[in-house]
Amino acid sequence: MPNSNIYKITMNRLSNGQPENRIERDFLDLGLSKALDDVESHWRSLRSDLYPAASLVLTGSGLKFFSNGLVLDKALDDKMFFASILDPFILRLSSFPLPTIAAVNGHAFAMGFVLALCCDYIVGKSNGRGWFCMNENEFASNIPPGMLSVLMRRLNNWQLIRQTILDCRRWTPPQLNEVGIVDVVCSEEKLQSEAAKLGQSVANLMSEYEVNLSNDNMQEFFVRFHGPKETHYQGGVWKVRVELPDQYPFKSPSIGFLNRIFHPNIDEQSGSVCLDVINQTWSPMFDLINIFEVFLPQLLRYPNPSDPLNGEAAALSMRDAQSYETKVKDYIQRFALPENVKLDQDNDDDSDVEISDQGSLPSDDQVPGAVDI
Repeated sequence: MPNSNIYKITMNRLSNGQPENRIERDFLDLGLSKALDDVESHWRSLRSDLYPAASLVLTGSGLKFFSNGLVLDKALDDKMFFASILDPFILRLSSFPLPTIAAVNGHAFAMGFVLALCCDYIVGKSNGRGWFCMNENEFASNIPPGMLSVLMRRLNNWQLIRQTILDCRRWTPPQLNEVGIVDVVCSEEKLQSEAAKLGQSVANLMSEYEVNLSNDNMQEFFVRFHGPKETHYQGGVWKVRVELPDQYPFKSPSIGFLNRIFHPNIDEQSGSVCLDVINQTWSPMFDLINIFEVFLPQLLRYPNPSDPLNGEAAALSMRDAQSYETKVKDYIQRFALPENVKLDQDNDDDSDVEISDQGSLPSDDQVPGAVDI
């Protein structure tokens, strides 16, 4: 990674002579979506054991707006905008393979609020402009389903959801920090440096995970997953397939191990994880990272032999713990060594670039890791 493992996308779409970063088809297709593609391609081309992880900061130019929401008249006139453009973009950003940080430099209204919530972390300002607001109810407009799903997933209690959606409350960053939505609050002058600092600290979240999409299908991806430390599965590496249903996050994802693992709740032949076990712990409030940071480590650490998909593993774990551990480790040696588990990678020769609204390349003296749109 050149000089830093922090990428940055700065939105700079003008409306009424100032950067409001209002969202419509071209801004997503030629701006944000392309910028995400460029960042991911460049990261994959440079990723190595020396630079295994990175993070992405998303911010706006100026001090007034992070994003002033949708260009509503264009969105409503474009019959395919929500289903074909906006919803796939929401999923793309929410499941981006790098940790994402929204550095909210100004007001975040409507889709601007949702845009920040699609990121894994939010840094807000303690002074200056910076309201977070869903104001659709003020002009009798429905919140599109894709945006609503993000709000229902990220806002963590019903009172907060009601005040945000029905009351159109204008939240300040300190208020949202108190309820766990905004992660860091700092002065306006320190916003970008604090976002970069947070990005540096969370980059290691991806150090053990390698993520690949399935033929650009945003609802299916593969992850290189390491067995949790201090368990029988330590030292093993598995290729895990995750498929998001259309009802995600209200319906749990399906999860399967593609190389063999010996575990009571994982089918040895298909690799499927017991749906009952997933559904017992799944919550619409979960982020995708929870699957790999919480759910799978807990599953491997605390198997449930009373609800088995592998009867032999269940019986052995209850009857002879030592033999169970021996067989788990034998499977690791045979099927789950790190050198046996590889994901396809893009090997594009792209370098770090800044891009304009139309995706053109700038001069060669731009800051590495930065993308402007």
